[in-house]
Amino acid sequence: MSDPLGQVGQLPREADDLLYRITTRAAGTLRALDWLDLTLVALYTHESIAPGDVLAPTPPLASARDSVAAGLEARAFGTIDDTRYELRPSGRVEVLDAHLFELAEGHLNEAHASTLVVPTGRLGFVLEPVRGVALAVSGNASARPPSLVELFGDRAYLTGKRRAASRDLVRRRWWCGARGTARPVRRDTRRGAASRAA
Repeated sequence: MSDPLGQVGQLPREADDLLYRITTRAAGTLRALDWLDLTLVALYTHESIAPGDVLAPTPPLASARDSVAAGLEARAFGTIDDTRYELRPSGRVEVLDAHLFELAEGHLNEAHASTLVVPTGRLGFVLEPVRGVALAVSGNASARPPSLVELFGDRAYLTGKRRAASRDLVRRRWWCGARGTARPVRRDTRRGAASRAA
């Protein structure tokens, strides 16, 4: 006998889980100098799962994760001769505190706690040598915490990874390119002349 789906011997389950996510965000920009703007962003997020199973002999306990993040972006801009430029360095730090209880059979309500610090950095530069044509380059390095599904699972196909709650994914990416802006040309047939649309 084979049981590829692992259906033999499992306890009956009637899951009714509630997922909650509450986010509060505040941001502000300050003109520090004639050529420098500073933007500060603060973020608080609460995520939790309240599992329910009327058939479970032992009720599963609720799990929660709280995170606080703060970010600062500087925007330095100016003109050298007829060439305009803009430099945008930014940094962000997020602290996540998780208190989780296992939902998997055989480990139900096992407690796991973790604190994860997630830094993110970005640098962007734009140069406009000719009016309407800009050259841009940017790069970033970031770390991603587990998502809600990765953390809590869905109790159907995924069981969650509470033991790996402090695992993060590091990404580094650079991008460069050119962009341009041009206003459409409108032709006035009565005068036989081309003029730029306002």
